[in-house]
Amino acid sequence: MNLSSYPHLVKEWHPTKNGDLTPNDVTYGTSQVVWWLCPKGHSFDTSINKRTSMKTNCPYCSGRKVGQDNNLLALFPDIAKEWHPTKNKGLTPKDVTSKSDKKVWWLCPNGHSHESVVKNRTLNKSMCPDCSNQSSEPEIRILSELKWFFDEVNSRYKVDGVEIDIFLPNFNLGIEYDGKYWHKDNEDSDLKKNKFLLSQDINLIRVREHPLKSLTENDVVVRINRSLEKTDLDKVLKKIYPFVDNSTKEKINTYLRKPSFVNDELFKKYRSYFPSPFPEKSILKTHPELSEEWDYDKNYPLRPENFSYGSGNDLWWLCPKGHSYERSLNTRTSHGIGCPYCSGRKTLNYDLWK
Repeated sequence: MNLSSYPHLVKEWHPTKNGDLTPNDVTYGTSQVVWWLCPKGHSFDTSINKRTSMKTNCPYCSGRKVGQDNNLLALFPDIAKEWHPTKNKGLTPKDVTSKSDKKVWWLCPNGHSHESVVKNRTLNKSMCPDCSNQSSEPEIRILSELKWFFDEVNSRYKVDGVEIDIFLPNFNLGIEYDGKYWHKDNEDSDLKKNKFLLSQDINLIRVREHPLKSLTENDVVVRINRSLEKTDLDKVLKKIYPFVDNSTKEKINTYLRKPSFVNDELFKKYRSYFPSPFPEKSILKTHPELSEEWDYDKNYPLRPENFSYGSGNDLWWLCPKGHSYERSLNTRTSHGIGCPYCSGRKTLNYDLWK
């Protein structure tokens, strides 16, 4: 049987690089290497049986090879701007794909130098850890103070997959903290989120760092030096005021007369968890079955309580049969992929065990 029985591959047969050879001249199972031209115009060579039996596709479209249109600079120019100018030993954003597993150095707009895998920046949207932690502190200050008022205060609450920083379920009210680093170019997506939540009968109050501007009349703009001031929380509470019942309004009036924060001990407790997630959000609580497979020796000093279920970090696991293997956390939580040896995807070399 020749290759013409695979019409989708015939369409990708390179029109000029295979000489006089045609799809009618080769069998579908041959290991002969020929040239292909994918629908996006990428030219590549691979064997025919890899395309028919192993379903191998274009290495550029899949991110296995770097090309002019799939490198980091081409697809994510804003992220490429943070490529560290001196620490990557001559490697440039043009030399890696947007899905690369390579760990490289970055330099954020605030001058923080940090290391991260390329695909964690592009796929998992990881950002500068220093700036991230700075954004976390004001958020947990707001969370801590609100727990003085409300019986139910949810952190990182999701509505149809859309996450709200802080949610007050009894009043269908959300509070977002918009750090300037994270939200400087996000106005359209922030407004889209507002619109979606409003369609779910959820009002949203945004606390936005200067120089970010208010998006709606519900927003509060704050100037951050090191942390939020009590006067900043007063502004937030005044925005919350119209959405709550009379007994809560009385509490707010009492709070506004106080000179300092009322829940400082809780704030200090929460802050001690960072950069780890809150205990109830860590995989120790959300995925206890994975915590039991944590390889404490190879992951030391990291522990399950240091990570939430969506982390893209590559970590070490020890399955119930004693196989040690490395896999990203979100691959285990989102895709349910476990031990490669037990599943037969990898074979143990028993000579190494003798």
